[in-house]
Amino acid sequence: MPNPSSTVDDLGEEEVFLSHHSNDEAEVAELADRLERDGIRVWLDTHLKPGDEWSLVTQRAFASAKAVVVFVGRQGIGRHQRNEVDHALERAAAEGDGFRLIPVILPGSSSKLVPPDLARYRWIYFGGSLEDPEAYAQLRSALLRITGTAPAAAHGQQQALAEEDLRMLPELMFRLVVRLRERPEMLQSLDATAFWAAVRKVQPGASTLEDLRSLHAQLSGEPGPGALWAAWLVNTRATELAAVLHPDFPPIAA
Repeated sequence: MPNPSSTVDDLGEEEVFLSHHSNDEAEVAELADRLERDGIRVWLDTHLKPGDEWSLVTQRAFASAKAVVVFVGRQGIGRHQRNEVDHALERAAAEGDGFRLIPVILPGSSSKLVPPDLARYRWIYFGGSLEDPEAYAQLRSALLRITGTAPAAAHGQQQALAEEDLRMLPELMFRLVVRLRERPEMLQSLDATAFWAAVRKVQPGASTLEDLRSLHAQLSGEPGPGALWAAWLVNTRATELAAVLHPDFPPIAA
């Protein structure tokens, strides 16, 4: 059981502790491999070697981590995993911005299985597949920022990212109109105030581009617009779309 108040010597290099139900080990191990290939040092209990004192090694990994990612699978939170969640909540309360707690909902699971005390933290939702590029990008980006190893994006990468976000926005707008059954004029006017007000009805407190990506991933299973309409909007009104997406757009009162 992790004990963040313990004195821990000879810490490992792992910066992210992965907490999971034993039934979700294969899926979490797959994500761990992808994260490590992207330069993020993670700890998973499968890293234990024969002869390791599992409790002590786990405590050390937990205490050295800058972040704990809690995976919520089809069975919800396991009994041993609940201990890790409790200690992670204690660290989050005690350390503030020096520590991050990130819930991740695995494919086939549901936000209803996230315990209420953990649901206070914004989660990442993988929807129908571990191959969900939006969800993995959110997880990777968050962990790179936490560990301080985020690579500087080249100009071409920044441009590609901007184009990807522009393509995302018409889909998100359409799904918001369908979900809320109001403000269809938002699809014609591209009014930023109306757009952000609609976003906050579904995701209170949203104010950043990352929030939009997260909401887009959450709504990805709902009916979307026609591909031709979405492409037409991007091609004819890219400047207006960019103005709505801009990260420096001033916050709007909820």
